[in-house]
Amino acid sequence: MSEAEPAPAATPKLKLLFKVLLLIGFLLVLNYGGSLVVEQINFQLWPEHEHLIITATGSSHGNDVRTGNLPLRLFLVIALKKYYVINQGDNGIDH
Repeated sequence: MSEAEPAPAATPKLKLLFKVLLLIGFLLVLNYGGSLVVEQINFQLWPEHEHLIITATGSSHGNDVRTGNLPLRLFLVIALKKYYVINQGDNGIDH
């Protein structure tokens, strides 16, 4: 019996490139999907909604502290703030 030769393994650089491209693609799809959701909801923030925002933020942070996810939350908050600053003038609303 002859042994079949194994297929050549992909180089580590190609594997890393594939993973990075997969991550970028996932983030782009997530960003596009989030934009569609926000467009469908069309929720406007006015001063009368302030108590809802404070309650949601507080309970969310409470859950993060309780489950130990606070470092992840802080990273996401910083990333979202940077995204907002970068795209601040793109929505046609005066700030």
